[in-house]
Amino acid sequence: YTDNREVVEAEWDDFNGMIDELTMPYVYTPGNHDYTNDVMADIWRQRYGADYYHFVYKNTLFLVLNTEADLNGPGRPGISDAQLAYMDKVLKDNREVAWTLVFLHQPVWRMGDTEDWQRFADMLGARPYTAFAGHMHSYDYTQNDEGHELITLSSTGGVSQLRGKAYGEFDHVTWVTMKK
Repeated sequence: YTDNREVVEAEWDDFNGMIDELTMPYVYTPGNHDYTNDVMADIWRQRYGADYYHFVYKNTLFLVLNTEADLNGPGRPGISDAQLAYMDKVLKDNREVAWTLVFLHQPVWRMGDTEDWQRFADMLGARPYTAFAGHMHSYDYTQNDEGHELITLSSTGGVSQLRGKAYGEFDHVTWVTMKK
């Protein structure tokens, strides 16, 4: 949570050194360790551009939100009004996709401002979608009343007591495919 520009730049250089080894695209989703103060937000924008965005790939709409955009600090996520307006337009412009995947760091449907999530979920409507979040360092799978999947991922090398499946604490990666 530092605002020391040199430290933040060095941390990103180290992280991106690992990402550069991948042979597939990497989609950045800002989290509380990336986007907590004005310095971190400025560095994010310089390196990666928008802190929330979308793209369509093979008839699937990908929505990336920033639960830290209001710089409220750790454990106090939200979805800004600017993001909600942007996502509303994106969803209206992409009604015909086969599926929508939502990525955000903090699972606002189970913590923080659930009103923000409800406003966003209302925009998603009946379209088929799955939402993925992290932050909690423990796996949780739920379906909302409409059957949409809301998945909180366990850690992928992050801090965890690794007590096992009963606690949702295990290192893993998640592979999502759109094939039947």
